[in-house]
Amino acid sequence: MGLRAPSSGATPFVAGTQRKNESKRIRVIEPIFISGLLLDLDDTLYAYSPCHEAGLDAALAVLIRKTGRAPDVVADAVVHARKQIHRELFGVAASHNRLLYFQRTLELLAAPGLDAALPAYEAYWTAFLDRMELRPGAMELLTKLPQQCICIVTDLTAHIQHCKLHRLGLLSMIGHLVTSEEVGREKPHPAIFQSALRKLGLPPDGCWVLGDNPAKDLAGAEAAGLSSIWLNIGTAQRDLPVPCLEFSSLLDVARCITHQS
Repeated sequence: MGLRAPSSGATPFVAGTQRKNESKRIRVIEPIFISGLLLDLDDTLYAYSPCHEAGLDAALAVLIRKTGRAPDVVADAVVHARKQIHRELFGVAASHNRLLYFQRTLELLAAPGLDAALPAYEAYWTAFLDRMELRPGAMELLTKLPQQCICIVTDLTAHIQHCKLHRLGLLSMIGHLVTSEEVGREKPHPAIFQSALRKLGLPPDGCWVLGDNPAKDLAGAEAAGLSSIWLNIGTAQRDLPVPCLEFSSLLDVARCITHQS
């Protein structure tokens, strides 16, 4: 596999080929030819944390007002509720359902009724979506490839991910979407990537996975026989699961890829 890309000011390199932080750098001399792109959504096309924090603040305000409980008590209950739901529903899309988190929060608080769960859920996603902004270079990346050659591959439910893509103005720019709700498996299980390949109508050769999460995106790509590009958004990462190309911005990725039909 030729992990090389064109000279553009970016210096991608193969990461995860040696122990600890050591990586073999590849000088940029040729384009990365891509026939299909399996593209992560959350924390790849936009920054997740600011959106989640805005959403959580909005939801907590509703829960505190509706229950009359102390802010720290409600916040702790949300944390415990999320952990419980994740443990009980591990590996399926419903484990991310904020409505389940807030319903369980009210149950843990022994609140008089569940009428605050849906308003908290709606407040969360309204604030979350309002805070969303595309990362620099996202539009440049998406316009480098035909829409039918792009498949968003993402955990979580189809409804919410459609809402995010609509908010970002991307629904008309992508040809395919695979969610863990649709497949019944979450990344890094190869089934979600294999589903994307079927939708693209392409073999693994020439298709690349681009994402920010090594344990999910890169490991999943390897399991499905795909090459991978890691968008390093600044998280400390000692041991990457597989060899990959590493970039620090979507703009640099866009400069280095060329569509291959």
